[in-house]
Amino acid sequence: MSEAETELLLRAAGSLPEFSPYLFSGCHDRAHAAYVLLPAAVRAKAGKVWLFPPARYTSAIAGKLGLNLAVPYGEKVEWGYHVALYFKTSRGDLVLDAALTPGQLISPERWFSMMKIPAPSFWTVLDGGLYLFNDSGTPSFGRPPWPHRNTNLMNGYFYRYEGDAAGSNRIPLNLARDAVGAALIAGGGCPALRAAITEPENLLELLRRTDLPADCAPLQERFRTEVQSWSQRLSQAR
Repeated sequence: MSEAETELLLRAAGSLPEFSPYLFSGCHDRAHAAYVLLPAAVRAKAGKVWLFPPARYTSAIAGKLGLNLAVPYGEKVEWGYHVALYFKTSRGDLVLDAALTPGQLISPERWFSMMKIPAPSFWTVLDGGLYLFNDSGTPSFGRPPWPHRNTNLMNGYFYRYEGDAAGSNRIPLNLARDAVGAALIAGGGCPALRAAITEPENLLELLRRTDLPADCAPLQERFRTEVQSWSQRLSQAR
């Protein structure tokens, strides 16, 4: 990126909407939402940096990513991968992580230092328009499971985001769930939702139900409002 493009990137990063710091899931949703919301000239120069611990690419070695930050529930965070936006700028390579460093561009070295990274992990930079990857499912070796056998291994195929076009509204739903998750971490909330505070898929399923206790209604309304807000933001950016 030229110096002028780098300056545009810095301004754009600072003007992105706030992403809720719910760190149990959603890095690919946050990264892609930030990508979509960037100006076209900056988006054209964006990549994504993917970090994979062994638990995501091999069935033989244990090890997931952890969080190297003193935040509430941080000791419970485990990731099978992490992703953020990556730029080669006139001021060096820079990372934009909408959850770990919202609105800030940092060096790859600082980004890596925010995580506990087991050996042998690897990282790579790919096209910014790629949203997520496919899994290979459970490997079968015709013998009992290995002591550290992992499932849902990355198969190397990355795909672009088509969720909204297919009617799933996936990114707005997940970002709205993150907002509720962050509110739960901050304290309060109904017991039914607090029980799923570290389980993002279960939390999203609960928020979409119609039979939760009445004391969950405020957070369910927050969820619906956030879905509408993110849907509007992302649709207007395209």
